[in-house]
Amino acid sequence: MKIHSNEVITKQAQLFKFLLPVLLAFTLFMAGCGTPVHKNAYLDFGIIPQQAGVYVDRESALITARDKRKENEVITYHPGTKQQLKILADPSINSILTDQLAKGFADQGLILTREEPGAYIMIEIVSLHADIARDKGLYLAEVTTSLRLTVETTHKKLTKTYNRDADRKSISKPLLQDVEEMIRDQLQEIVNLILIDREIQTTIKQQS
Repeated sequence: MKIHSNEVITKQAQLFKFLLPVLLAFTLFMAGCGTPVHKNAYLDFGIIPQQAGVYVDRESALITARDKRKENEVITYHPGTKQQLKILADPSINSILTDQLAKGFADQGLILTREEPGAYIMIEIVSLHADIARDKGLYLAEVTTSLRLTVETTHKKLTKTYNRDADRKSISKPLLQDVEEMIRDQLQEIVNLILIDREIQTTIKQQS
């Protein structure tokens, strides 16, 4: 019995119509199980205006940063938020912190140099991370920051650790810009505290 060509086309169309949802579901499943998607987070921030004349006797310093975290990403959307995302910082946390500290100290009158500085200022990123997970129908965004500052001169060494944490619950998945803001707020608060800390200022001044 001869089958007309239009009947064959009709059967093929029906088969494709049946298989299309299956193929789409399989594609989404494989995407969810594959390598996490990587994006970049913008975490740069500004500092409050600084008082001029804090350093008046040609005090100088070198500012450096060290990232001691085991993982590079700063934001992770965990499985359960539909797709796992690992988000890196651009520019890097090191450059953000050193740039803002340098701006603040320079506004206060501190001379920044690599040639025989009177003080060495080191900021270490102990932890800095935002985790977004879903549990019982709610999204929970948790942000933790831990920075350690060391100021060392020929006469004194001072170390201070700054810890911050915050969480936020929501019905809808937190947008990237909202999580970025939570991180920026913690970084900004810590850097502003460092710049106005009298004990840090006194240690930097003990150079001669």
